[in-house]
Amino acid sequence: MPGEKHKTQDSRHKTQDLRLRTWMGLWADRLIGLFCIFLCIFLIISDASSGSLTDKMFKDSIRYYVGNGTRAVAGGDLNGDGHIDLATANLKSSLISVFINNSKGNFSGGSKYAVPNGPLAMQAADLDKDGDVDLAVLCFSASQISILLNTGTSSLTVASSYNTTGSPVDLCIGDFNDDGSVDLATANANSGDLSIFLNEGGGKFGPAQRFDLPEKPYHLLCGDFNGDAKADLAAMSSNNVYVLLNLGGKTLFADHKAYDAGQAIQSITAGDFNSDGSLDLAAANANSDLWVFFNNGNGELQKKESYKTGELPHALAVIDINQDSKPDLVAANRKSKDISVLINRGDGTFSDERRYDLRTEPSAMYTGDLNSDGRGSDLAIVSTISGDLAILLNTYGKVSKP
Repeated sequence: MPGEKHKTQDSRHKTQDLRLRTWMGLWADRLIGLFCIFLCIFLIISDASSGSLTDKMFKDSIRYYVGNGTRAVAGGDLNGDGHIDLATANLKSSLISVFINNSKGNFSGGSKYAVPNGPLAMQAADLDKDGDVDLAVLCFSASQISILLNTGTSSLTVASSYNTTGSPVDLCIGDFNDDGSVDLATANANSGDLSIFLNEGGGKFGPAQRFDLPEKPYHLLCGDFNGDAKADLAAMSSNNVYVLLNLGGKTLFADHKAYDAGQAIQSITAGDFNSDGSLDLAAANANSDLWVFFNNGNGELQKKESYKTGELPHALAVIDINQDSKPDLVAANRKSKDISVLINRGDGTFSDERRYDLRTEPSAMYTGDLNSDGRGSDLAIVSTISGDLAILLNTYGKVSKP
């Protein structure tokens, strides 16, 4: 009958529609599944290339209590066993504490040494050219540099002190007169100048030579910015970075050149970020802006890129976290109580920051191969408030278990 024929045709159409919808649904599910698989693979590859802070860059920190008021940390092989030991400086107690490395990145407390009041900054180097690592300690309250010479028997002796003026706040080491011995430089906040102490041999230093700046300097670093194999200086004020090129001879330094890095600059560091053979500079300010300056090759700098860090980046460091022979950047952020890691893309530009929680306010940072695994990109970070010494061992590319 005609009515039954139409019903049969309608039933066939519905069956065909149902089959088509089922087929389309199956393929849609398969496509969604494939998309999810490809997305997961992409994220894994992306994570492997940029690094995940929690399980690809650093393992959970090992912490040691070094005393409330600790303001500085330095590293060097103090006992001559081939492993980097650490020394911390406590502003309140005026004590230098030594921590001996057991070669795995674990440390045991060593000796303590009294220095003049207010140790604020510290550097490790062979000051007397006897093959042992010594310490130079800047004491803010006493306006002195204290020299701790290594006796070669796993102990230090406070050998001498040198007066500075103008409230010195930072210290760096470099061979400024090209005689093969390392000299000392201080940044003097109140007097608005730099002091240079030339090494006279045996770890003894001559009287200070002073170099004026337009503003009060708060941080200081040494490096060869114009490629002439002489140690130059970069000093940081609140609003500018000043570069002083070493002329050699008795004059030592040329007139400074100033570079704007934003208001309330917090920290500076240097490295060859774009792999052109010249030392570049990075500066971070209180607005969490990290500026990178490229070197033109003659010691003149050009501001290029700005990146974001955590809040109040108090210290900067250059290390090769992902082992690609390109210098990466780490900022220790006082207010946000963490570090920011920025990976060098290979052309002098950097990835967006990745954060690693410290749980306490960092006051100073040291980088080196603390567990003797050949990677050379571990961190030691001290906190004035908590009195912690946090050891962050680099595990980038390694499988780490929680």
